[in-house]
Amino acid sequence: MLSLYTTEDKIIQLYEDGPSSIWYRIMNAPCTEISYCTKNGDNKLSNHKAFINLHRAGCKIFPDDELMQLINDDESNVRELPNPIYLIDIDSAKANEISKKYGVIVLPKSMNEETRPAIAHRGWSVDSSEDNRSWKYILSNIETPLNSVMIIDRYLFANQNGDTIEDSIFNLREIIGTLLPLEKVEHFNITIIFDLSKSQYSFEEIKKAVQKMKRHFVDTRFAFDLELISVTSNCFGYDDTHDRYIISNYFIVGAPHKLKTFSQDRGVLCKQTISFNYLFSQGIEPGDRSTKPIVTHDRIINAISKVVHHMLYESVNECDYSLNGQIIKKENIEIKNELFLFDS
Repeated sequence: MLSLYTTEDKIIQLYEDGPSSIWYRIMNAPCTEISYCTKNGDNKLSNHKAFINLHRAGCKIFPDDELMQLINDDESNVRELPNPIYLIDIDSAKANEISKKYGVIVLPKSMNEETRPAIAHRGWSVDSSEDNRSWKYILSNIETPLNSVMIIDRYLFANQNGDTIEDSIFNLREIIGTLLPLEKVEHFNITIIFDLSKSQYSFEEIKKAVQKMKRHFVDTRFAFDLELISVTSNCFGYDDTHDRYIISNYFIVGAPHKLKTFSQDRGVLCKQTISFNYLFSQGIEPGDRSTKPIVTHDRIINAISKVVHHMLYESVNECDYSLNGQIIKKENIEIKNELFLFDS
């Protein structure tokens, strides 16, 4: 889900720009939820035709005056919405400061609507067999902020074709090292999801290797939460964990075969085409029938959330779970990653 939070008059302006506006098309996209602060502070849905028509079109749109006040009182409340874009009364310097500190998109309401937002910039595909390709090459120069990462691959720690745990850690180090911001982001979360039954290593061995890798980044950058979750085939929704993805707040990376793509000393372990897309890299222009990446982003997050929810609250079996190097019993697990959307 993408959350757009702005003002009543800004929604009217974006709506009246019409379908030729990229913001209009984002606003009308599936998986976009719109909330706004009202002109009069009455927290009632506006009767302007823009709101009536958006509501009739099936858009999730509702007034929320409280959030703006919460942000004014404490800017950390920009983390209250999932994967948000804020178009609010704020100057560019302050907007940029908040974006970097909390890993969310904050833009001044006065921004130029003609400028294509980063979430709609073109994505790219990379064939791993090309010379000098690496996760650093694939994931560098991402234009959106982030505060959460989900790394999904059942076979991440599997021993296939002579792959080792060192190969797993090498790829994780490249992925995390490229995505982790250089400057501190508050409450940064990374979750690694795999299937222990596909591995020759114990959960303890995997946990120790991952935690050793993490310490390097904590020492050189900043502290963050790192979760390990092993899913099992008896979990409801297990089949939905088949594909390999790296997912963050505003983008999705797909690897059709495996994330353990490269080796430090053996070159390319898996020849495949890896795709990177922002939430609206495709399917947003007239005539482009491609599925919007936000649809896949939303589907995968919800599927993984259901799997983990089932493991925690419906399965009778213990979960293999660790947080920052500590194995935690099922009854004490509290998922940290904000990408998970648990049912209330």
